[in-house]
Amino acid sequence: MTPHLLIDQAVVTYGAVRALNQISIHAAKGETVALIGPNGAGKSSLLLAIAGVVPLRSGAMRLDGRDLAGQEPEQRVGLGISLVPETRDVFKKLSTHENLLIGASRRRLSRAQILADADRIYALFPRLAERHAHMAGFLSGGEQQMLAIGRALMACPGLLMLDEPSLGLAPVVTDAVYAAIAALRDQGTTILLVEQNAARAFSVCDRAYLIQAGQVIEEGRAEALSARGSVETVLFGYADAGKEMTQ
Repeated sequence: MTPHLLIDQAVVTYGAVRALNQISIHAAKGETVALIGPNGAGKSSLLLAIAGVVPLRSGAMRLDGRDLAGQEPEQRVGLGISLVPETRDVFKKLSTHENLLIGASRRRLSRAQILADADRIYALFPRLAERHAHMAGFLSGGEQQMLAIGRALMACPGLLMLDEPSLGLAPVVTDAVYAAIAALRDQGTTILLVEQNAARAFSVCDRAYLIQAGQVIEEGRAEALSARGSVETVLFGYADAGKEMTQ
């Protein structure tokens, strides 16, 4: 069976720095895959390359067997790829509702269909419904994260990429964000999840790739990686550190 997403021997460089070094991963349709690794491992660069924001120096990327080479970022959105970056990047001078509508700008839908999609986002994140008329710049960090995810979902992606969705959030907000991720997984959305909080990522993912220095060090199901101490080794450099992450 053709994977929904296939990355084969991808290389990304920034000048003389090689951010991705012949990295290969795949995700089946409807699968949630976590990318775990220390800062600077290349996880965000991989998501940016899939979104078309940074170019590949070599290697290949395919979505449902279709080569993504030459596809601009907006074209990839049209193909069903949405990225929620670590920076969130909401339109701060626009309302919550206006931000959501912008997310549907690449889709040829009636206004009634777009508003129905927005209602589904409000059901997923009730806090956004309460804040629908508020300017995005006045939302809390957690609300902006929900809005960034909601705006990405308005494009109706088959592949949703989330870069550090729990970064800087209070535990109760992280709970809400991960409840939404679990709901999206159950609805059949393919998800690539970059996360420092391995325990959180493992609570929703089917498989995980451990990434270091732009390369896949290990891949497998969460339970197996945890049992071998692989996560702690990659994140901290030794197997006994941070064991509470996987408990």
